[in-house]
Amino acid sequence: MKTRIESFKQTKAQLMELFKDELWRICNADESFYGCGIAHGLTYAIKGSEGVDVHMNHNEKKGITIIATIQADGSKLPLTFVCKGLTDACHKQIYDNRVFSNELILHSETGWATKEVFQEYLRWLRKYYNDRYRENPSYIQNDRIYLFLDTYSSHRNAETKKLANLLTCMSLAP
Repeated sequence: MKTRIESFKQTKAQLMELFKDELWRICNADESFYGCGIAHGLTYAIKGSEGVDVHMNHNEKKGITIIATIQADGSKLPLTFVCKGLTDACHKQIYDNRVFSNELILHSETGWATKEVFQEYLRWLRKYYNDRYRENPSYIQNDRIYLFLDTYSSHRNAETKKLANLLTCMSLAP
């Protein structure tokens, strides 16, 4: 009997072969916490050392969650930022006209990628593909997207799976 990892590798290889001329259909998304530190910290290092200690006066938990998505052809999709707060007003924590253009900015009470946040991300991903590939004859004929994900709980609940509809979400083995 194949392990989950062997099965995943086989499925991935089959998709890469099947869509070798359409690698934009296959993408991987992952979320990660990014700490927002103050830029005026002190650094200490012995001259010539390989490491540097950075000492900052800030809350290590202050930061945002970022969802990054990359296509199998190497193209990077706009980032998704998840702010901590209850309303769109919390987006001001990170918004800057010089930096952000087409990125998606969402929020949750905890600042984590909850199932509601992840479902909104999936809606955005579908819209992104529809807008970008709407004139592509292959996409018009078959608009399926293959999204590789880890096993985080917001990816696996029934509501998210139902919403994914034409997105084929592949869970990576832990």
